[in-house]
Amino acid sequence: MSTTHPFPATVRAARRTLASAYDTVRAHVRSVGDVASRTLDRVGTAAETYVSTKIKRKVKPPLVAALVAAGLALVVAIVAVFRQ
Repeated sequence: MSTTHPFPATVRAARRTLASAYDTVRAHVRSVGDVASRTLDRVGTAAETYVSTKIKRKVKPPLVAALVAAGLALVVAIVAVFRQ
């Protein structure tokens, strides 16, 4: 029972085969790196959006309430000035 050797018999051909395999691995690593980078960007954007929405929900109502209170205080002050 004989098996075929996966590498060529000559050193030059073996080096060529290994270089080709190395280039293939580098290309795959590069593509995985690109996908990972894009995925990380998407996750970062989603996190920023989520946090921004949470901050707006928590900060916006108090700001609106403060503006309404300030507006009412201004109206009361103007009415008080004109009544005197």
